[in-house]
Amino acid sequence: MDEGTPRLLLEGRPGIGKTTVALALARRQHDQGVAVWWVAAGDDVSLSSAMATLARRLGAGDAELARAGDSAHDMADLCWSLLDRAPGPWLLCFDNADAPEVLAPGTMSLPGETGWIRTGRHGSVLVTSRLTDAASWGRRTEVHVLDPVGTAAGGRIVLDLVGGPHTEADEREAAEAMLGYVFNASTKAGGWGAMDPAVWKEQIDLYAQLGQFSNRTPKLEEVMTLDILNATKDARPRIG
Repeated sequence: MDEGTPRLLLEGRPGIGKTTVALALARRQHDQGVAVWWVAAGDDVSLSSAMATLARRLGAGDAELARAGDSAHDMADLCWSLLDRAPGPWLLCFDNADAPEVLAPGTMSLPGETGWIRTGRHGSVLVTSRLTDAASWGRRTEVHVLDPVGTAAGGRIVLDLVGGPHTEADEREAAEAMLGYVFNASTKAGGWGAMDPAVWKEQIDLYAQLGQFSNRTPKLEEVMTLDILNATKDARPRIG
């Protein structure tokens, strides 16, 4: 990312890897000597607290912070005025910026450059979000949609992490094994992240056979629960 780059938005569905990509970009910039700040933007408390901390790191005194007070608009103005005076290059990352009412409460506006997330004079802004409407971000936002990788690419990623030489056949085998573990009939029926209680039962039985429990063998319901997964079933994408 070059100095003066408009907002770079990484958009995609939950679990696609937006934060992972953003972290990789941030680490690369940091290794090149760029000042990097990371802001959790998932809710108003986390966002306002992180921006107040950033303002203090950029030199804001107690009097300035007190004047901004609890006003999101005033605190955002203070942060961005300090950022505009900060020497570049720098990178400001907003992670999980999914809720417009959090990013631009009240009369604030993202397209109008008066929200929490704006563009800087001497640095770059990186955002991860599920918001797909480009108009919500304004003209100075460069949107990159993250799509799932294909089987061949997935295999290469797995083997690159393992290390060592490998062939195309190795890539296909690794990808099929990994994708079959992560995406299967259970995830297609119950949503991404679904678990099979039978797998947990097999593990408990195996640990019992190996003498890993000092007292009695625990019951399945004492080790795991599907309550949260069942409650979020409709919200998780079905991939299989």
